[in-house]
Amino acid sequence: MAISTKRKKYKTAEITEISRYFKEVAEAFEEDPKQILAHYQALYIAEKQKQMFDEMIVEKRKN
Repeated sequence: MAISTKRKKYKTAEITEISRYFKEVAEAFEEDPKQILAHYQALYIAEKQKQMFDEMIVEKRKN
């Protein structure tokens, strides 16, 4: 399996800025950053699964 080279490569400064911003957001909502990240990862996974199932349904209807 080949590794995708289309992925965006972040610079260290960009990662630091994103991390700082994420920490500020977490503090503003008085939540544990890990819990917030886990919540949004779960939402992302659910959305991707929904897209996959929708595509499967469309493909099945074509046949």
